[in-house]
Parts: sequence; C-alpha cells; structure tokens
Amino acid sequence: MIIMLQPMIQNIIAKPKCNAFNCLQKPSPIGHCNRCSLDFCNTHRYIETHNCTNYNKDLEFKAHQAKIMSNKCVREKITKL
Repeated sequence: MIIMLQPMIQNIIAKPKCNAFNCLQKPSPIGHCNRCSLDFCNTHRYIETHNCTNYNKDLEFKAHQAKIMSNKCVREKITKL
C-alpha cells in the first residue's frame, strides 16, 4: 500500500506563497524584493510593508539626499561688462 502512494506524493507540488508572515496569497510577478531576495504578493511587495531586513530608512534617505545634492545645478556668476 505504501509503494502505491509514493508516486502520488511525488506529483504533488507546493504552490508558491507570499513570504510575509501569515499571508497565503500568491506572489506577484512584480513582488520580488531585490534587497532580501524574496517574493511577495501585491499587498506586501513594498519594503515598508514586508519589514525588509536589509532596509535602513535613515541610511537610504541620507544616500538619496547626497545624490540629489551632488547633481544640483548651479551656474557661475556672470561678470558685469
């Protein structure tokens, strides 16, 4: 009897689920997080909603602010004739 059930068990494939805690929804094609390399549903695809372990809000803000300030457009003063 056990020998007959083994092929049936091998054919069962687990359906992918969202990696957020207690979420049973199907992962979205755009729900892949590049920081933690996990797949999430449409509700949990944002970094703040799935509590990404590789996300530091203050550090990201400072890096973004430095990038913006380095690209600041400043023109030189024109001397009067």
